[in-house]
Amino acid sequence: MHASGDYTIADLAELFTVSRPTVYRTLKRSISGISEKMLIQQLREMETYGLVHREVYHQVPPRVDYSLTEFGHSLNTALIPLGDWGEKHMQTIEALPRD
Repeated sequence: MHASGDYTIADLAELFTVSRPTVYRTLKRSISGISEKMLIQQLREMETYGLVHREVYHQVPPRVDYSLTEFGHSLNTALIPLGDWGEKHMQTIEALPRD
């Protein structure tokens, strides 16, 4: 499985922090620096991979909710130690030379 976007992990983390489905506009506000096009693209990609469930409510105004699937929860659980490692070593990581 290839997750191409820089925001994929951030999206998963944001979805994971809430116990109920997250409304799209809440995700958009929560993830700074991401364009609407990129957020939609990443969410659709994660939906394709079975990581998130997308629920569309046909109402006015339209509403779309996202939630992690069991598969998404298992991936997020696996990523938590990686995130902890990154936080622990942030100064070293930030000091690395960039190409």
